[in-house]
Amino acid sequence: MAYQFNPDLVIVSAGYDAALGCPEGMMRVTPQCYPHLLWPLMGLANGKVAVILEGGYCLKSLAEGAALTLRSLLGDPCPLIQPIMNPSSFIVDTIMNATTALKDYWSFGAIRTATGAEYDESVLTGEGHKLSYRFDWTEPKPLKYPTRSAFVLNEKEVFLALDKELDQLNLTTSLSVAKHRVGLLYDDVMLMHRNTTVVHPESPERISNIFACHASFGLVERCHRIASRKATHEELRLVHAEEHILKMRNSERLGRKDLGNLEDRYNSIFLNNHSYESALYAAGSLLNVVESVLTGECQSGVAIVRPPGHHAEEDEACGFCLFNNVALAAKYGIENHDLKRILIVDWDVHHGNGIQHMFDSDPRVLYISLHRYDYGSFFPSKKDANFDYVGNGAGEGFTVNIPWNKKGMGDTEYLTAFTNVIMPIAYEYAPELVLVSAGFDAAQGDPLGGCKISPEGYGHMTHLLTSMANGKVILALEGGYNLTAISYSMSLCTKALLGDPLPKLCLRDVADESALESIRDVLRTHSAYWTLLKPFQKILPSEFPIQQGKYSIIPTKENEIVELMEKLKVGPELVDVNANPELTIPDPPISAGEPSLSIPTIPPTVNIQRNQRRQVQIEDDMSIGGGELAIGAVNIEETTEEEVIAAGGEEPLEGAVGGSNTQQEFSIQVFVEDDNNMFAVYPLNWCPHLSSVNSVPTTGIDITTPCNDCHSTQENWICLICYVVKCSRYIREHMLMHCVETGHSMALSFSDLSIWCFPCESYVDNQALQEAKAAAYMNKFGDSYTPSNNAN
Repeated sequence: MAYQFNPDLVIVSAGYDAALGCPEGMMRVTPQCYPHLLWPLMGLANGKVAVILEGGYCLKSLAEGAALTLRSLLGDPCPLIQPIMNPSSFIVDTIMNATTALKDYWSFGAIRTATGAEYDESVLTGEGHKLSYRFDWTEPKPLKYPTRSAFVLNEKEVFLALDKELDQLNLTTSLSVAKHRVGLLYDDVMLMHRNTTVVHPESPERISNIFACHASFGLVERCHRIASRKATHEELRLVHAEEHILKMRNSERLGRKDLGNLEDRYNSIFLNNHSYESALYAAGSLLNVVESVLTGECQSGVAIVRPPGHHAEEDEACGFCLFNNVALAAKYGIENHDLKRILIVDWDVHHGNGIQHMFDSDPRVLYISLHRYDYGSFFPSKKDANFDYVGNGAGEGFTVNIPWNKKGMGDTEYLTAFTNVIMPIAYEYAPELVLVSAGFDAAQGDPLGGCKISPEGYGHMTHLLTSMANGKVILALEGGYNLTAISYSMSLCTKALLGDPLPKLCLRDVADESALESIRDVLRTHSAYWTLLKPFQKILPSEFPIQQGKYSIIPTKENEIVELMEKLKVGPELVDVNANPELTIPDPPISAGEPSLSIPTIPPTVNIQRNQRRQVQIEDDMSIGGGELAIGAVNIEETTEEEVIAAGGEEPLEGAVGGSNTQQEFSIQVFVEDDNNMFAVYPLNWCPHLSSVNSVPTTGIDITTPCNDCHSTQENWICLICYVVKCSRYIREHMLMHCVETGHSMALSFSDLSIWCFPCESYVDNQALQEAKAAAYMNKFGDSYTPSNNAN
């Protein structure tokens, strides 16, 4: 609710009479818990939070609770608390009742509802929540309340027992704060790992740009610089097989041809003679950050390292990753610092298959991944990346996959997952260290991810995690291929670790329904393992039945309207807007930055919506290029307004899909549900990139041509600018990477002869494309091609 309300100021009525030992409230909230209640609120309202003392009548718990609250306001880490589990059935009922009453006004994430008989049936089977109304006042309300000698006192034995419990809590609560708030790791040596044959999205400029952005915002000088080092052979053996380590080491001495042969053995890997050394520095340097945090030198850490690691398996490289940096860091913490509980949050847009496989039977590591899954078609395309895979043996329940089955997920969806799934499980697990596989390829404008997280969104996710593990949180760079997006996003994470006020988010009222479906699946699956999830999975009534009684009257909207009209002395039948020109009806409120809604027509048409610009505040006097993030390697062709109108198109829209201020953005709805619940794709009949299409070569188009990179013939596309053949994203993504690297925008599928525009993210059917379609059609079917009615 607080995120949806998006306040300008947070005021906390800080009564401590629910604290352990207070005779007034007779509750058991420990003083150490109050900082955790305050921490998420400090991420709101640009950090403008006022805590005002109310009640609290056990001086020991009041003093301790208020002091710990003040420490949090000053930026000190939240103290460790015991695992939170098995919530009281009374508080569960209260929360579910309140959710039912308020759900029509506020979004409550992934709740389940049912109507009428379906809801009644769910209550009978125990799956539904039975609404309860109780009011236990048994005597008339007194006219006067005594103010002296009226307070409750604990009996002596009870007082002594509570006093002893408070003393024990205070003695065992560590209030130590590290000398440095954030440790920062970066070394130019990791720039040596580079694809020497083609331009590749996993480029050295990724880390140099991130570091430069940190420097430009003054973050480098505010952090403690941690020295880099290589991982030792013995350390690599903690998670990797000997044979794999030796293969990577031998790459230092191979020629270009042998390196190419070695690359071909793996899925999406490039190597040069310096790759092994860079990978050693990436893995070893992260271990230095872990050591710095666990020994108390730094409270938290940021590791700007490459090559990334979360795809690397025990015995093979995979997905741009040579060694599994974060998995090694977790195992290092277990073996060298005797940690019993490590939380790994992987928010890279791809599933971290390597980390999951290395710990899927080990309860000392809780692995939570948010990633695009697309029903198994998104890289790395493993079945065990779905919500129903929970780990094996002793590790069952300690693997949590939150799979997105479509592109476009942004701040709203990720914050919904954090508040409904990740944070409840994390509080029950109570980790001693939090490691973040911080890939930024789910950022707005990333050419591979297709999601829409803002830099602020990453900052807020980081802030929420820093309430765990006494603030021992370490971010290690994974993916992310839009140089602008990753630079600002990781900088916002570092600012969150430094305790800087976070910019406000612009969230939608409700998360995407596909995302909510995935979150519900995760909650249902993991309610069997985590007690903080299970009681809140019951079905609620879709309509809130009004319960009126002697002591509690819940007014309906109709009652409120009649009451208001009575005050105005106006009868409902007398309200006539036309008769009173001064009486105006306000327009319904529209959230800032949200496009207006349109009602689809039948037959369905392509609906191009204006994408609103949004300023992304980094400092009070800084913004990120008007809020528009540029895809580093993609050059989207600039088109003037006159050219668009002359070509018969609509007026160009503001914004850019990963583009600069001069580029155009087209957010296109192409999926329309018909009466049979099927989905039809309606291609654009024009796009601004048609002019880049070149004529078909005199040799024609041969649809049997293999991929130019991996030689696959399974599912290939041909670029309509240079006519090179590459495989699809369901094979090894070589056509996608080709378009990212070259800026070429359009490609034709050998499978169905459809044509896709990468910058517009849409299929296109236009007269300018018919030559290429006809050549491919003739080669595929031996017949002439008849253009569709859509082509013009």
